[in-house]
Amino acid sequence: MVTWPTGMAPFIRLAEDGSGNRRVDDGAFGLLPGFAKELVYGKKTYNAKSETIAKLPSFRSAWRMRQRCVIPAEAIFEPYYETDEGPSVRYRIQQPGEVPMGIAGIWEKWTNPETNEDMFSFAMLTINADGHPVMSRFHRPGC
Repeated sequence: MVTWPTGMAPFIRLAEDGSGNRRVDDGAFGLLPGFAKELVYGKKTYNAKSETIAKLPSFRSAWRMRQRCVIPAEAIFEPYYETDEGPSVRYRIQQPGEVPMGIAGIWEKWTNPETNEDMFSFAMLTINADGHPVMSRFHRPGC
């Protein structure tokens, strides 16, 4: 299964009944905070930087409410900058042997203001990798 920002995908979270049981739900990839007016907002919120998650309005509520989740994935794709100039190359990151992995995330329930329908959304947690010899290559030089 492949998904892109605002696409639907499964995520794993604790059941709301307080039992400690886990459940799998489908949600939009790209966290939609309560103030989001439309689904396209998720194109800006699919990565939640761990360094700023508690401060940014887009993620603050989900973080404060401890709405953590695990996002199952076979791979993630990142833009790889092989040179300091020119376009990036799409790079696949996966576990050896294509073993599925779980990515830490946060989730939110969102009500679409146009249809008044509830849906889930989620974002991946990320960390700053500026000093990492390989992972830093996934950021545009100079940014």
